[in-house]
Amino acid sequence: MKEEKKQLEERLFSILTKIDIVKKTGWVSGKDVDKFEEFKIDSFFSKKLKIKIINKVIGYLIQSFGKGYSSYINTLTAVDTDFKVKKIGILSHAETPGLGDEIEKDNFMNQFKEKDLDHLKVLKTDTKEYVQAISGATISSRAVTEDAVRNAVSFLINNIKQKEKLDDTEKN
Repeated sequence: MKEEKKQLEERLFSILTKIDIVKKTGWVSGKDVDKFEEFKIDSFFSKKLKIKIINKVIGYLIQSFGKGYSSYINTLTAVDTDFKVKKIGILSHAETPGLGDEIEKDNFMNQFKEKDLDHLKVLKTDTKEYVQAISGATISSRAVTEDAVRNAVSFLINNIKQKEKLDDTEKN
């Protein structure tokens, strides 16, 4: 557990380097439990994070999993407040060396930058609009793109918008 926490902290710093404080949040059965806990970056461990700078939300981080060819692929996705992907990180996997493990390479992971939900799809052909599959590792490519990252972004969109609606009705 300590190693997983350390790895998550290192990935967090590599994904969003301008943050000082993180607010932790979680959802149960699709409903926001509306519990936030403030803590310093060096003492956190969470699956879904709301990132704040000077009390302003600048983005969200979410840990998710995709079923690859030979393992579950554990990912960390950073999105901005418009739910566009800023960066992804691969926390762990056991995909085939020389094929599926190419998901860790920058040329694959950099394809996600600025992609919105509609463009988180894998294509086997050359593409800049979507995510191009790794040759010989389409299953691993889809596991990261469509199972892990796309589902994580969709989850955030649905739950953040649901919370905003609840907040609006409480104000009225």
